[in-house]
Amino acid sequence: MITEPLRHIFSQLEQLPEEAQNRLATIIQEHLEEDEEQEWAGIVGKPRVRDALRRLAAEARQQER
Repeated sequence: MITEPLRHIFSQLEQLPEEAQNRLATIIQEHLEEDEEQEWAGIVGKPRVRDALRRLAAEARQQER
């Protein structure tokens, strides 16, 4: 679902030249990727998650042998 303020902004962006739209799309995409990376870092940074990942990695190494 898109909020009304965001819908309004998108309607204004449609009036921009294609090059400007593409630049803005790139900026938005980079921002979203940074947010996702920070979210994953927060998840993986938790001690119990790190411990679980270490156990899974050890199990995977054992299965390779």
